Amino acid sequence: MMRRFLQKLILLTVVLISFKILQTTLWEEPAMKQAPARPQHELTSEASSDKPKESSLSSWMGKDAQDLKARYGEPVRIDQTEYHLAWWVYNQDLTDYKQFAIRGGKIVSVVGAGEKADVAPYQIGKQVGEYHSLIEFKVNYEFQLNGENYKVKPNEADFSTQPLVQVGDHLAVVYIDKISGVISAVRFIDQQTLLDLKLFPFTYTGQLPKEAKITEARRTAIQRGYELQVIDLSNAIRIQKRLEPLSERADISEVSRLHSQDMFDNHYFSHVSPDYKTLGDRMSAGHVKFREAAENIAMGYTDSLAAVEGWLNSPKHREALLNADYEFIGSGIEGKYYTQNFIKK
Repeated sequence: MMRRFLQKLILLTVVLISFKILQTTLWEEPAMKQAPARPQHELTSEASSDKPKESSLSSWMGKDAQDLKARYGEPVRIDQTEYHLAWWVYNQDLTDYKQFAIRGGKIVSVVGAGEKADVAPYQIGKQVGEYHSLIEFKVNYEFQLNGENYKVKPNEADFSTQPLVQVGDHLAVVYIDKISGVISAVRFIDQQTLLDLKLFPFTYTGQLPKEAKITEARRTAIQRGYELQVIDLSNAIRIQKRLEPLSERADISEVSRLHSQDMFDNHYFSHVSPDYKTLGDRMSAGHVKFREAAENIAMGYTDSLAAVEGWLNSPKHREALLNADYEFIGSGIEGKYYTQNFIKK
C-alpha cells in the first residue's frame, strides 16, 4: 500500500479594525499530492557528513535520559505528546533554550532555539549563506525501518525554511528565518521520530505504527505542554531579535484556548467565529483590558516549533510576534488549532 502526505501552506491576512487589533492567520492544510520535482538550487557537500563537535546538542542523540539529568539536572517541565515520546524542557535561560524528546528512556530528538544553544555545526542567528558547504538538502531521503521502506520528500517550500539535512550520523531540520536569512532553530531527529511527527511528505510500504489512545486528562496535559512551548519558543525568538520576552497571562491564554476550542468544535478557521465574534469580543468576554491586541492562528502543524516558525516566516504574523510594544502573551491549543494572543496594556 502506498500513501502520500503533503502539507500545503496557505496564508491569509485580515485588516486592522477600528480599535487597533491586528489579526493575522496562518493555515497549513494537509492535502494529497505528488512530491515536487527536484529543485534546481540543491546543494551538496562532503562536509555535511562531518561529525559535529562533542559539545553540540546533536551529541545527545541516542543517549540515555539519565545522562541528561546528570549534565543539566531535572528538566523544568516534562511535556507529554501524542507521539509515544515526551519533551524534557530546559527553559531556565531562553538564550540557551533546549528541549529533548525522550522515548523508552533514550533521546530521539533535540531542539535548540536560543541564540547560545550549541547546535554545531550550525549557529543560531548566523546567516544561512555561511553554511552552504554544510547543508546537503535531502530531496528524496529513502531508508528502511523495522522492515518497512520509507521515502521522505520535502517539498519546494521546505528548502527555504526548513531543509532536512544530514549531520554526522543523524538527521536535522534547520529552521531558517527567510526574511532575515538567519538560522532560527535546529531540530536533530531520528528516523522514527521524523515519521511520527510527519514534518515532511513521505511515502511508505506496509503499515504505520498505530496511534496511541489518549485519555481526556492526558490530552489536556499534552495541549498545555504545547501551549507553553509556543510561549517559550516565541520568547526565544524575540530575544534573538533583541526584544524583551513577554509574560504569559492566564486570562489571555484562556481567551486563546477558547478560540482554538471553538474553531476545533465548529470546524472553521478564522479570526471571526460563525456567530461573528471577533478578537475584541473575545477579549471583552474574558475581561482582558488592553490598548492594543493582536492574534495569530495556525492549523495543521505537527507541533509548537513548526507553528512558531511558520508565523516567523509570514510578514504579518511576524509583525505581531516581534512587536516591541506588546507586554503579555497567551497561547491556546485544541487539536491542531493554535491561537496566540498579544496585548499592550
